[in-house]
Amino acid sequence: MKSILLILIQLIKSKNLMKIHLEFYGEIAELLNKNTETISIEADNYSLDELKNKLFSGSQKLQDIQVKIAINNSLATPLSKLKNNDKVSFLPPFAGG
Repeated sequence: MKSILLILIQLIKSKNLMKIHLEFYGEIAELLNKNTETISIEADNYSLDELKNKLFSGSQKLQDIQVKIAINNSLATPLSKLKNNDKVSFLPPFAGG
């Protein structure tokens, strides 16, 4: 699996950066072996889908999860744009009972 650190380093390309606070839950957190991380990315209108694709590109298991993504505790669409200091939560399918 491609190191998430290498992917994040590739995202940092310019001086115009924004911080994004990431939260991972369930199987996603298990596969990444972390629950939270703060990254700095180029402030260039990243969409949630672009961020997810970059973060999950090193693992087919991660890519196969039907993930829901929230920005600042509200479910968002894949085309939603990120802003400085957004909190992005990656939510796997939940089972109840």
